[in-house]
Amino acid sequence: MAYVRKKERGMFESIKDDIERSYNYFRRNYDRFHFFRKFVYQTNLTSDDLDTLAELNKPNIEFNVLEAYVSRLCGEFSKMDPAFSVRAADGVAITNPEMIKLVEAHMKAAFTGGDKDALSYQLYRDLLSGGYSVAKIYTDYAHEKSFDQNIYIERVFDPTLTGFDPLARDSHKGDGRYAYELFPKSKSEAIELYGEDAVKNASFTRGSNLENFNWSYKNQTEEIMLFAEYYRKKYTKMKILKLSNGHVVAEKAYEQLLAAWEEAGVVEQAPQVLKSRKTEIITIDKYTLCESDIIKHEETNFSHLPLVFFDGNSIMLQDTNGAASEQFTRPYVYQAVGAQKMKNFAGQSLCNEMENITQSQWVAPVEAIPDNEDYQQAYTEPQKASVLLYNQWAEGNPEKPVNPPGAAPRQPIPPELTNTFASADQVIQNTLGSYDAAMGINDNEISGVAIMQGAMHSNAAAMPYTVGFIRGWNRCGEIYLDLLPKYYVTPRTLPIIKPDGKRSFERINEGGQLTFDYNASELEVQVEAGVNFA
Repeated sequence: MAYVRKKERGMFESIKDDIERSYNYFRRNYDRFHFFRKFVYQTNLTSDDLDTLAELNKPNIEFNVLEAYVSRLCGEFSKMDPAFSVRAADGVAITNPEMIKLVEAHMKAAFTGGDKDALSYQLYRDLLSGGYSVAKIYTDYAHEKSFDQNIYIERVFDPTLTGFDPLARDSHKGDGRYAYELFPKSKSEAIELYGEDAVKNASFTRGSNLENFNWSYKNQTEEIMLFAEYYRKKYTKMKILKLSNGHVVAEKAYEQLLAAWEEAGVVEQAPQVLKSRKTEIITIDKYTLCESDIIKHEETNFSHLPLVFFDGNSIMLQDTNGAASEQFTRPYVYQAVGAQKMKNFAGQSLCNEMENITQSQWVAPVEAIPDNEDYQQAYTEPQKASVLLYNQWAEGNPEKPVNPPGAAPRQPIPPELTNTFASADQVIQNTLGSYDAAMGINDNEISGVAIMQGAMHSNAAAMPYTVGFIRGWNRCGEIYLDLLPKYYVTPRTLPIIKPDGKRSFERINEGGQLTFDYNASELEVQVEAGVNFA
């Protein structure tokens, strides 16, 4: 027992090292995600900008136009439903084509945006405004009194509280060794969920929550702890066989097949073994841990990491020659920050000039101002009086003439400010590569299909983000396809979407109905960016 505990302790230290290393590797991307989300959706002005404007007595106003570009792309994306297509893998003969049709119809229903709180829309918006996003696939009971588990997919609460193996190279990061998600809990909530032992060694250092990756910290007066759900691949050696019917099965499964074949008294000869080899089967272990120990360890039925990374338009960069490459995630508006700041500066300067325009209408000697209040009204309320009267002589002495009042000249606003403010929109548009493809075309002479195609072409610069979404969405489909025969084993009703786009339901695992008993490795799933079902 002491050996087992020692082994668990070594695993705990290894997991902590993985999490902290992954976080430090991706930290600048986390910071960039938060900065751009705030820049697009809340304010373009930082605290330093506000201090500078206050010191210069300029108005702290902004002219955020970037959100409109992001919202436009999200609006166009909301009209499309990336559809799944399922087919047999190359070289595999499927004996039941109806099974493929049912799986495809169910996956379309399971991943349609309306059923998942506009999941695809949320993920795509993250790509545009933050540079990346993360989805999570998990299983849970259908309701509190159910024994049947369903498969669910959702956006993680905060993509910056997730991490992946830095050595992962696939866009979805499913080829990495591990992935994790962090959950902040208050000290009282942690004690309620996990007991006193979970918080006994917490340090609760002061400072920002994850700046130097503190497992426990103080947020003002509240003590916060981080808990992690860590998923790690486990490799098990196994011998697999390729049968004469095209199927590939484990050696133990083939032995069970032969036993069942003989027991049933089937006259036909059982499928013969054509080839055999040893391989490694991947399963996923789940660890729940805190700062001091592993709280829970579970062996799951997953064959893939359940966290899927959705890459926007990232690139691999080296800071210096010979330095390690790092992934650099970029939101859609990354290159337009300077142009947005230029528009804000020009607008602030323009409004400052307007605030400082002199309000005086007249320049007049004091002696020229008449004592009569009715006559003074022409000076104080020029919009009412039509005749301006003044004293021609000081003290009524003709030998002391005074200069007559004159109109106060106004300095024009520098044209550079108005020109810069107006031209900033064109600079932002050119930077983002977004334009109105139908501009200048008579709407009466162009078809609706052409308008939709023109809209897609006008946003070709955003296509890398659509491609990144499809890659991640496709990975989610692969995981879902693998889980279906593992969890949908009892009689139940499945929601489906028919080829004509209409919703329906299908019973499975009952007498006379289809049974989900396929081998996931024999099927392939592919996502195609199609228009909506309407």
